Amino acid sequence: MLAPAAPLGASLPLGLATGDIVLALVLVLAEVLAWLGATAEVALDHVSRSRLLDESEPEDREALGRKLESTPKLQFTAQLARYLGNATLVLALGYLVFRSEARDGQGLPFGLAVTAVLLAFALTFLVNDVLARVVAERDPERIARRSLPALVVLAFLTAPVRAPLRAALRLLFRVRLEDGPATAREEVRESLEEGEREGAFSAAEAEMIGSIIDMKSSRVEDVMTARGDMVSIAETATLDEAVKLVNEEGYSRIPVHRRDRDDIVGVLYARDLLQRWRPAGSEQGEAPTVGQLMRLAYFVPEGKLVADLMQDMKARKVHLAVVVDEHTRVAGVVTIEDLLEEIVGDIQDEYDDEEEAPAPTPEELATGSLEVEGRTPIEDVNRALDVHLPVTDDYETVGGLVFHELGKVPEAGDRLELDAVALTVLEADERTVRRLHVQKV
Repeated sequence: MLAPAAPLGASLPLGLATGDIVLALVLVLAEVLAWLGATAEVALDHVSRSRLLDESEPEDREALGRKLESTPKLQFTAQLARYLGNATLVLALGYLVFRSEARDGQGLPFGLAVTAVLLAFALTFLVNDVLARVVAERDPERIARRSLPALVVLAFLTAPVRAPLRAALRLLFRVRLEDGPATAREEVRESLEEGEREGAFSAAEAEMIGSIIDMKSSRVEDVMTARGDMVSIAETATLDEAVKLVNEEGYSRIPVHRRDRDDIVGVLYARDLLQRWRPAGSEQGEAPTVGQLMRLAYFVPEGKLVADLMQDMKARKVHLAVVVDEHTRVAGVVTIEDLLEEIVGDIQDEYDDEEEAPAPTPEELATGSLEVEGRTPIEDVNRALDVHLPVTDDYETVGGLVFHELGKVPEAGDRLELDAVALTVLEADERTVRRLHVQKV
């Protein structure tokens, strides 16, 4: 005969009751919450924002960027999820122990129950701390991308009680919930200042360490040479023209353009050039062009983090990258030397003119006008004349401004009026503006 069905709420087969099922569900949900918080917290601390955006679908990047702007809030939410999940696990497992004792022998023996709970605690620690950290550190971009939607929902749900919960967690667990990487950097800077005062290291060493910390947030657009100021050579140029340019500029790597500087197609290495170049009059076959010697260019977005780019350039073994904006237009170039200068300051090599570096301050003239070099920063001119010449992503120097506005290679005598300022080219060559006269009109 078939056994009669168990009444609702009565013990189920194998000793399972409705309360047991609910408790099991609570344990599972608590573990999911703790795992989500643990992995997301580690991932957000190690994730590369630029790499995460690069690997995302184009239509998802804007929404993803907005979410990443709230990283400190999401990091706290992840910490909150981890603590709440672990706390729920502790309470649920503790309940199992007391219930086992209260059942008067119907459940597990008390000693065995305590042993089971201790083993569960150990397993929880291994899973939610050790294993979660290993998984998140291995691929932080993937973990961050998958956990962000859930974190955003949790952040919304906990918004009304986030502040009191934060205070309670600090009190109960004796931990400091960080506001994010910015807070950590400020604490390191405070330690640097204290160490410098106590003589642990010099001011130069403290400045270098501070620069390394800043690289965590510095972006390529902050250190690159803007498009209006970069040097490039035509794909169809002869090797004689290339040798002349290398001698004049002193660069060992030069971007190669097809139509203009907005159409970079490669990079010419001086070493490759000198291996193939032959002086005029020497016996040689058909002379190659620059386009035949150039190597593929490495393109990077202007929003890429400097620290990430340094690692990528090291892995790729390249020393120059072409920077593009969000519309894939050329924004400038950046070299490994530019990145290193973010740490150690300006690096002078044998080709740098010490009298010209850094860019000179404009010479003030009695007439209220200025005579400046083409590479003078526009902001210096604006301050000296109290004017408002524009500074954009395309150019940062006066020469770059003139080059951009004229739409051609400037020549001596060319004149441009912009925002009540007259700019006259005094000296120029086939590539750059050397000196200009600037006057308010």
